[in-house]
Amino acid sequence: EIGVVNWVGDGIANVDGIDHAFYGEIVIFDSGVKGMVQDVRRDEVGVILFGSDIEVKEGSKVVRTGKEDEYEKEYCE
Repeated sequence: EIGVVNWVGDGIANVDGIDHAFYGEIVIFDSGVKGMVQDVRRDEVGVILFGSDIEVKEGSKVVRTGKEDEYEKEYCE
């Protein structure tokens, strides 16, 4: 599943088109920057970026990995 960034700022990106993403899932932007889904809404998801948001722009493509953040999985369950 591939999505598209519709807004980015302050280390957060809102993404359309990855409707089956789940909380804590790792996603990869076309610039190579990784992020983690933190806000799942009906029409978009909010992603915290693991790096600079300079390389992530509106219109950037985002790919789901289907994988959870290992830290969260180990320490938060």
